[in-house]
Amino acid sequence: MRSNLMMSSMNILCTNDDGYGSEGIQALTKVGQQLGRVRVVAPANQQSTMSNALTLHTPIPSTKVQEDFIVDGTPADCVIMATNKLIAGRLDLCLSGINHGANMGEDVFYSGTVAGAMEAALAGIPSLAFSYTGTTVSKLADWHDVLVKLISDMLDDDIFDQGLLYNVNLPDKNPAYTKGIRFTCLGSRRYNNSIARVAITTGESRLIAPNSKTLKPDNAVRKQCQAPKVSKLTMRSIFQETGLSRSRDPCVRSSCSAVKFINRAAVTKLISRRL
Repeated sequence: MRSNLMMSSMNILCTNDDGYGSEGIQALTKVGQQLGRVRVVAPANQQSTMSNALTLHTPIPSTKVQEDFIVDGTPADCVIMATNKLIAGRLDLCLSGINHGANMGEDVFYSGTVAGAMEAALAGIPSLAFSYTGTTVSKLADWHDVLVKLISDMLDDDIFDQGLLYNVNLPDKNPAYTKGIRFTCLGSRRYNNSIARVAITTGESRLIAPNSKTLKPDNAVRKQCQAPKVSKLTMRSIFQETGLSRSRDPCVRSSCSAVKFINRAAVTKLISRRL
């Protein structure tokens, strides 16, 4: 059990992929400030779907704003710079998000929000990536108390381990009516038949990328995608699903020892609670 004093001494990194000025990271920073000292290192501009892309061949400018840093790079750049140069001392926890839009199924492989948390986890920092399935981002502040309690309970129940990453999706519902937490399988969420050809004035034509209106979840593995619709937060340990964890379960064993086995008993205890 962690005392309030122990939590208040935590050093917390906040990052995202929607940019330093986004409402999501502002809301998440306030959550983190209830748990410890927060340092924000976030992209200067929109970096959605950048995944774990790194800037390798050009310098990466960064600007200090009070105790924060705005980085002209990807979410992965932000975390690598934070952990190796910009922030002195240890980091106890990384919070990434809150993403403006869901990150479920295959989304996690493209998401800059998840990638930021993943880079921290690979550096041995317990991490959570948060995403909001709704579209009214002004409502993110309503989730403040719920997220403070969620993270506090996870710390109290000691379900974090060095290098563990959780992906959390918030339902498009009033938090007062949230029914609890569902610990889900990663599932599948594919974008099918979503490339369109668009004519432009010069007579040329261009292809445009997928968008949310053409989303077609796989019917066989919809559990994670459906959970927010029934007013449940969804949680998933990404490294278990992608084979990056060291597990005692032969089904999810891997040679990678950088991330460790999840405490299933503690998770069961946590998700049985009502928020």
